[in-house]
Amino acid sequence: MAPEYQIVRGVALALLASTLVWLDPGGHLGGFESRMLDARARHFATPSAHTQRIVILDIGEESIERLRPIYGRWPWPRSLHAEVVQYLAADGAAAIGFDLLFAEPVTRREVDQEDWQALAALARSTDIPEVRDELARRIEALQPGTADREFTRAVAQAGNVFHAAVLDPGRPAEMPPAGAATRQRLAAAPAPGQDLRASGATAAMPPAADSEAGTAWQAILPFPELAQASRGIGHINMLPDADGIYRRYAPLLPLAGRQDAWPALGLAIAAWVKGVPPGSVRRTDDGLRVGDAVLPLDGTGSARIRYQGGVVQRAADGRETFQSFYRHIPYEQVLQTIDLRAAGRQAPLPEGAFRDRVVLVSAQAAGLSDLRATPFSAVTPGIEIHANIIDNLLAGRFLHAPPAWSMFLLTLALSVGAGMLAGRLRFRVGVPSLLALAGGYAGTAWAAYGAGWVLPLLPPLAAMALTHGGTLLARTVRAERDRRWLRT
Repeated sequence: MAPEYQIVRGVALALLASTLVWLDPGGHLGGFESRMLDARARHFATPSAHTQRIVILDIGEESIERLRPIYGRWPWPRSLHAEVVQYLAADGAAAIGFDLLFAEPVTRREVDQEDWQALAALARSTDIPEVRDELARRIEALQPGTADREFTRAVAQAGNVFHAAVLDPGRPAEMPPAGAATRQRLAAAPAPGQDLRASGATAAMPPAADSEAGTAWQAILPFPELAQASRGIGHINMLPDADGIYRRYAPLLPLAGRQDAWPALGLAIAAWVKGVPPGSVRRTDDGLRVGDAVLPLDGTGSARIRYQGGVVQRAADGRETFQSFYRHIPYEQVLQTIDLRAAGRQAPLPEGAFRDRVVLVSAQAAGLSDLRATPFSAVTPGIEIHANIIDNLLAGRFLHAPPAWSMFLLTLALSVGAGMLAGRLRFRVGVPSLLALAGGYAGTAWAAYGAGWVLPLLPPLAAMALTHGGTLLARTVRAERDRRWLRT
């Protein structure tokens, strides 16, 4: 057989194999590739220079149970969050982010037994001026909006508090009916200092509604006074892959029919901590520029999360648990510190514990926690994802993916090489050579993840195996045909 024909046939077979694995008709190869990507994420997860700057305040089961005798059932009075915000700001926190939704102002408040007994005792002595003043103060404190006003005032004074929002950018909606405060019309202009622009398109926190179209986008926002007092509002929408695992997020979430986009909570916080003026955040050909860092984006505008804030530990019984690299502090420890310091006693948290720290507040109690599937665990707290996003942006450690066409050409080149090994070398030499070639590429793809590059691992290997096997099969058929011709 002419060498030219063998070359053409080898290239055609390699092209067919490469096309087949990249199309992945059943999606099985993509599932295995995702698992290998998760394995690389777990292997290369290491703290960055900014990992220790991120602190998570957990509102867990123990916190709720310990504070139940004092503050009653969850949700707690928002004046409690006001105290925490005031303390964190005074202690020097760089930014405070709430992964909690304060969508509605408080319109009612239950009076516990202690308050009721105190008011009854005061009412029996209303002829004493001091008692009348105390009674008036307690009655004023029972007004539903008092805690909201305290919280809003503390947020405004701190000047570095960010709140979460959930929105559906693809569905315009009419004005919500009266009383549906969780579905708010995005009609208010953004508060001063909250603009965020990207390549001429505005990404505001919150964006203004389109007055000409007269439509609004469905969203769950902080109540208006809190939204205006906040430094910024970021969306906490998540983008799971087909297998339900969260490996990417939308730094900017565009709104239907507009040039506006809404920043992610992690992006809003990181830009503030980096000291990046909101107007300088730009969309470029390389990605999203946030100060001196450029966040790579794919064709859909999403970015990969480079998980670097945790490790999977295997127990003696074989069970795997996720251990976070970020410091978690129970919420009640901050409250204890506030009270003990006020009494002049030693507190569990030293002064300056939150200085220059990014503090994230999240509920981890059953029924309140936002559990997500990540490469580390199927029940990872959602706040860990936001922490990793902030960590990526502060450290400038991202995941880059080469263009799909370049990876296809690389797969084709490796397949052609595998076909040549099968066509020109003996089996006892060709197979070890193929294994060496495949192993070299697999090691390169694995190590590239540590350098921030995501190279496909299984598609090139599968294409090489198909090409090599197909070439061996064709070689065997040709040899058998030659033997039959000689016998004839």
